[in-house]
Amino acid sequence: MTEKGKRESRPRGMSHDSPPQPGGLPSQDLEAALAAIRSEYTAAVRALGDELRGKVVAGSAGGHSGYVLRFTDGSWVAVWLNPTQSRMDFATGRGEPTDESLAHLSDAVVPDASRPLDVDRPYAHQSNDIAAEAAKSEAKSVVGVSIGERALSIRFPEGRELEGSVFQNAAGVYCLRVFWEQW
Repeated sequence: MTEKGKRESRPRGMSHDSPPQPGGLPSQDLEAALAAIRSEYTAAVRALGDELRGKVVAGSAGGHSGYVLRFTDGSWVAVWLNPTQSRMDFATGRGEPTDESLAHLSDAVVPDASRPLDVDRPYAHQSNDIAAEAAKSEAKSVVGVSIGERALSIRFPEGRELEGSVFQNAAGVYCLRVFWEQW
C-alpha cells in the first residue's frame, strides 16, 4: 500500500508470466483474509477445488462478467462476478451449462472492464478478453482452486492459474478482470 492507502500497481515491465512478488499485508487486510477463511463461502470454494481437481478442460467460453470451462468428463464450471455480493460466484453441473449460469457471463449490471482502465490496479493498462484468457486453460488439468478477498483462481500445472479479480472501477462499481498468469 502507498502512504495514501492506495494499492500500488505492478510495474509496466511485469507480465502475467512473472510470479507475484511478496509484499506487506496491512492488519485490516489480514483480518479480512482470516474471516474469509472461516466463511461458508470459503468452505464452498474448498469443495469446488475437490470437485474440479484432476479434470481436464475440453473447451471454454466467456463474456465480460465471467467464464465457463467444459471438461472432458462432460461436466462444467461457470465462474462469474456476483454484483450483489461484490465477489466471485460459481456453479457446476453435467451436460450443457444452464441458461442461468451462461447469463451470468455477460451480466448487464456488471461494467465491461475489457479495455485498458484508468484505475490503480495491476495490469490496468492492458486490455482483458476473458474468453481468450479462459481458452489458455484448454487441454490442461485442474490442480486446485484458491480464493482471496475479491478473487477466485482455478489453478493448473506449471504454476499457472486462471485468476479472476473483482475490483471497483473509476466510478466505484465492481467489475471483473480475468488473466491466465503465473502464481
